[in-house]
Amino acid sequence: MVRWKKWGERKRRTGVGGNEAVQKVLKKKKTTTKKTKRKGKKKKKKKKEIEMACLVARTGRELQRYNMGRRQVVGCIPYRYKNGVDGTESKELEFLVITSQKGNAFMFPKGGWELDESVEEAASRESLEEAGVLGNVECQLGQWSFMSKRHDTYYEGYMFPLFVKEQLDLWPEKNVRQRFWMTAAKAREACQHWWMKEALDILVERLTSEHNQRDEEDASLVSACSLS
Repeated sequence: MVRWKKWGERKRRTGVGGNEAVQKVLKKKKTTTKKTKRKGKKKKKKKKEIEMACLVARTGRELQRYNMGRRQVVGCIPYRYKNGVDGTESKELEFLVITSQKGNAFMFPKGGWELDESVEEAASRESLEEAGVLGNVECQLGQWSFMSKRHDTYYEGYMFPLFVKEQLDLWPEKNVRQRFWMTAAKAREACQHWWMKEALDILVERLTSEHNQRDEEDASLVSACSLS
């Protein structure tokens, strides 16, 4: 009887029924852990967006940079590759255009370059404050001199591309601006500033050239592999 009892206990601990019960418990534990992680990520993202939204867009001219009496402003062209039908990244480009605070004009994010930041930091800050996007600031597109109709004086404008990595639902100027993803042609047509249009043309030409170069390299690689 003792031997049978011990064998029965061992069977209950290691038998099929026992394993199934253990697996159910482990599976439930894993599922709970995954759900907890997902909730944690969502909470972190929401917290980040709230923190970004609580940031106050810079105002005033106390730290404004000037060059020979001309105010220096920095603009950014946010862009991304549109997702295909299957969810993969396509080669089709999209550009983010925003409205003016009064809502009667389209443009790319821009604002004053201040003394406590680099020109790249200014470009990134303006993209966050006005368009609610984060990403990588890339090589400068150029420098322009243009007349400010509002202040009847010349400004110096610097433009940069921003490859968008994240788009926030909340951002500092959400209540005074709208944002729209557009093709290059539509963005160029919508944008009111001639110097921003020129910057967009330079960016499109740069990205197209990079695509063509990569395609040629891929074709050469395929050709070399087939010959070998």
